[in-house]
Amino acid sequence: MIDYNQVSESFLCFYQDSGFERLPTAPMLHPSVPMSFVLSAGLIQVETGLSEGKIQSGDKYVLLQNCFRHFDLESVGTDDTHLSLFEMAGAFHFGHTGRHEALQKIWYFVTEVLNIKKEHLWVSYFGGGLIDGRHKQPEDRLTYTAWKDIGITDERLIKLGPEDNFWFQRDGGKANEAIRKCGPHTELFYDFGKHKACSAECLPGCSCGRFMEFSNILFIENELNPDTKTLSSSPLPFVETVIGIERCTAVLHDIPSIFSVEPYKHLFEKFDMLQMDTDLSPNQITQGKRIILDHLRALCILVQDGAPPPGRGGRQRLMRKLFRRVMTQQLLLGLQPDEFFPEFIKLLCQFFSGLMYEIIATKLKSYYDMEYERFANTLIKGKREFSRLYSKYGVLTEAHCHLLQKEFGIPQEIVLELWLRKEITASHHP
Repeated sequence: MIDYNQVSESFLCFYQDSGFERLPTAPMLHPSVPMSFVLSAGLIQVETGLSEGKIQSGDKYVLLQNCFRHFDLESVGTDDTHLSLFEMAGAFHFGHTGRHEALQKIWYFVTEVLNIKKEHLWVSYFGGGLIDGRHKQPEDRLTYTAWKDIGITDERLIKLGPEDNFWFQRDGGKANEAIRKCGPHTELFYDFGKHKACSAECLPGCSCGRFMEFSNILFIENELNPDTKTLSSSPLPFVETVIGIERCTAVLHDIPSIFSVEPYKHLFEKFDMLQMDTDLSPNQITQGKRIILDHLRALCILVQDGAPPPGRGGRQRLMRKLFRRVMTQQLLLGLQPDEFFPEFIKLLCQFFSGLMYEIIATKLKSYYDMEYERFANTLIKGKREFSRLYSKYGVLTEAHCHLLQKEFGIPQEIVLELWLRKEITASHHP
């Protein structure tokens, strides 16, 4: 069975053998994304090449990239698939948006190289709709026909709308921020079986856990100008084929949770060896473990690439958010940092090649101690306000909760835990 590291290397070698030039992984910090970190495969390598006029029609590139999604932080731990930091492999073919070649290539890779069973695979594609609320785009029949020629039946070929299958370049970090690249895309889903379905009508796009999307093929053939509200053809269209390495690994093992395969599986087993003092439910404990492991991995990679210490604004604010979310779950689980922090950092550095443990461990310990002191002072002030509200009202309203979170910096999870321990009646009315 192919393991985690072999998935990415298989993708890179497969596309290299097809004439794609391999590009190096970009560092997570780049001037084009000054307020955050690299969030997608090719954002730096490809966008830089395009802005400098170095990419021409016919050029083909393949690369592996760590990606950090700050907008997914709140989703981490709530399901089996979301991570804040993950690895994405991408192949780019410029001056070309031919569906048949791109789809046949990824289909061959998935079914013949990775040996994922065809009977488990479903496909979604763009079924048409309004783009940016004003531009009516037709169904992507070219993609539909290409998948049909490959052998996908109508039952497993699902039309989805613009919100699911029409891609827009995110704001920020572009060579030209006035122009947003866009275009229809198609996705590959793995079906874990009808027993996982939420209903008889469950289809790809449902979040119940039956289907896991693990590959995305984007046909970037349009440009949207937000100023003039015009949608036009791109002067240099291209196809981008990507896979999520963690999700591919889970799919290969027919396991519906990325936290149940390496590198997380081994770390979860380590958690079971720790003493936890908590009243949380089993689901809350699982969520807390996932948040800690995901965020520690993100911190290891970001710190090695030069991320600043936690603080206010931009990247520092994101670092603070990562640390405080780890600290929040640590407190709720009743864990002492010395019991898990050094060991988990060491195991993560051992699993992911290229991570330098000594440098990372020293920096993270320094950053952690600095932020924990600030967080402890925040909690003291917040708990004091909590006690005042409790003594005065005997009930916490939604307005009180908002005050504790926004003005005093108390995470929602800790506010809820204080409710439970005080046995306060929660009111959802201001």
